[in-house]
Amino acid sequence: MCMSQLPIVSKVGSILFSIRELFVTPDACVDIMKTILLVCVLCFIHVRGNQEDLNEIDSIFREKPCTDEGGLCVVAKDCPKGSLSKRLGLCPAQQASGVECCYSVSVKETRCQKHGGSCLSASICHPSQSHNASDCSAGQTCCIFI
Repeated sequence: MCMSQLPIVSKVGSILFSIRELFVTPDACVDIMKTILLVCVLCFIHVRGNQEDLNEIDSIFREKPCTDEGGLCVVAKDCPKGSLSKRLGLCPAQQASGVECCYSVSVKETRCQKHGGSCLSASICHPSQSHNASDCSAGQTCCIFI
């Protein structure tokens, strides 16, 4: 909330003192509101983009030649460096869409279960088994089962 005079008070030990009065001009309020709006728009764009990535990932299906090699069909540009199969065409039905066989999950995949884990309390998962995931609640971590 923007006010022209907003006193800031702090208690240190048993002494109560006024730090100073903070003056916020109407122009400063407009700048603050513009910044907040920009941050909200950027967050919306990021979340929407992430959902589009997940929709694309979910549309890709497994193909026998790739699974026989121990891989997953993934958009080739989203396969982690060094994980793309040297044999091209192991996902023949989707190759025209840029999908190839990869020995890892997509770098855009952010969901815990897709990495082979479950969201558990951070206190019971060893840090070496922990993975960042977008779908775990606060206080939880993605615990990868080996």
